[in-house]
Amino acid sequence: MLKKYLAFLGLFLLIHFTFAGEVVLIDFAILETDLNANGSTEENGQSRSIAIENWEVQLSPNARTVRSLNLSQTRESPSRQWGTVLGARIHFVTEIARLSGWARINPPFTIPANDSRFEGQGLLTTDMPIKDILITVYGHNFPLRLNLTLLNSNNETFTFNYGYIFFDGWETLSLFRYKELSESWLLNITEDNRRTLANLNASLGSIRLQDFTIIKDAPVSGGDYIVYFKDVRIIYE
Repeated sequence: MLKKYLAFLGLFLLIHFTFAGEVVLIDFAILETDLNANGSTEENGQSRSIAIENWEVQLSPNARTVRSLNLSQTRESPSRQWGTVLGARIHFVTEIARLSGWARINPPFTIPANDSRFEGQGLLTTDMPIKDILITVYGHNFPLRLNLTLLNSNNETFTFNYGYIFFDGWETLSLFRYKELSESWLLNITEDNRRTLANLNASLGSIRLQDFTIIKDAPVSGGDYIVYFKDVRIIYE
């Protein structure tokens, strides 16, 4: 009986430590270290790297002016804790202070689904069930919301809601732990994220980062908003 129990325990531990764990989908501290190692793809006849300086900020139509488009940009930013991270400046024009708006922070091209050069740089090839998706982000006490959108190998999109980034400093955000949310909204987005994650797990093969989306609700004033991203990590069952 004891031998059977020990055998079962050994099998359980083997399965647990084989399949449970964490893997990086993208880490901006690594992207900046070697441009040639970052992978590139041909777009309009030009080779473009996924390095930080090539990332883009796309504004909602009601937020687009010549000034806001010029001011909204990404850049390599120094961090005492992490080294280099992705910094994004978003300018929501003051004229839309009573309207909602959004800004998508995305790579300069759609990350290829079947190119191993992009593994860990926005691409993850996996068939193991995902338990959680973590984002390491720096907030400045801005009352803005954060979404993350992923693509699968069939180019289907999966958008996850991380609630408000209404905090100061670095935080690791989870699909199921939020800050500054009412109990009713907490329940709603938790259930939404569970359904979206279940749909993603049903269609695994590869997942890719499509964008981070910063959302300004209608009552929030316009102006400049700064946010920093360090990484996105996948937690397995």
